[in-house]
Amino acid sequence: MKQIEVVAAIIHDDEGHIFATQRGYGDFKDGWEFPGGKMEPGESPEDALVREILEELETRIVVERLVQTVEWDYPKFHLTMHCFWCSVESGGLTLKEHEAAKWLNKEQLNSVDWLPADRTIIEQIKTIILTGGLTFNEHEVPFMMVADTPSRDLDVLLADLHHAKGAFFVELLKEIISYGGFRPVENENNIFFTGGERDKDYPNLLNAARKAVAQGYRVFILPNPKGIRTADFIFERKGVIGLYDLKTIQGKASVSNRLNESIGQTNRVLLNMTTDYNARLLASDIKSFFEKSRDAIEVLVFKGNKTISIKRGLVQNSAFNRLFRKLYEK
Repeated sequence: MKQIEVVAAIIHDDEGHIFATQRGYGDFKDGWEFPGGKMEPGESPEDALVREILEELETRIVVERLVQTVEWDYPKFHLTMHCFWCSVESGGLTLKEHEAAKWLNKEQLNSVDWLPADRTIIEQIKTIILTGGLTFNEHEVPFMMVADTPSRDLDVLLADLHHAKGAFFVELLKEIISYGGFRPVENENNIFFTGGERDKDYPNLLNAARKAVAQGYRVFILPNPKGIRTADFIFERKGVIGLYDLKTIQGKASVSNRLNESIGQTNRVLLNMTTDYNARLLASDIKSFFEKSRDAIEVLVFKGNKTISIKRGLVQNSAFNRLFRKLYEK
């Protein structure tokens, strides 16, 4: 029997939704699958998956870890499918080969007609979502907690962030928050810092950190070593981790200028809105930021008790301005 080896991306978002695509060609046309494709000679599964998703969906992904390798006998061939847990780094998941796509939550995963091999891992994916993305196979290295101490100095780890990409970037963030020098901020829950002198921006950092904790995050306030340009926070929630640069918007400050300050520093920006700001102008500023910053993944907006997460895919929607104003003014 013919042997075919492929890779597949289980693309998730921060809210536990999974990206499913409907096949648009071939013997299995109209069936639902996880996007991916064949490996080229000499190519690693991870590299093949990054290439395939870039070709099929015009999107760059972070390949986080292997979920399962599926072995399945179809009538004409045997399929080996390496399925990886992935997230979007940049791009809008534009359909180039598939005829349709959906974001599915845990309860909706059985609502589409999956191809047989893909269907075998649906229950495992539900378990991963239920446990916040931390349940994989028994060979996975456990997530290091705050008390563990990595082998490298924190300043070195922070400097390395400027050169890290993809899965290595994610692992580096995990190593940083596992640094033994972090300790809880006094009288605060789930906010950690390394101590030392607190600069004039500390009240703004603490204000934003409290809002993030209210949304279920653990927050790590990063130090600013001399000579190293660093972001302000690492947020972690249910195993999903991100590096954020804080921009506190006060008075008549220009959001556009503040966002542009983050270009080249991190791919996620937190806007803590402490003043009234025109929703139409804010939408335009955010859209302009994504256009200027090729690596930008997210702008997270805190407005009072409201949180709005803006990803590149939403910004590329032709109705973005209207959708954003509806969320912001609601």
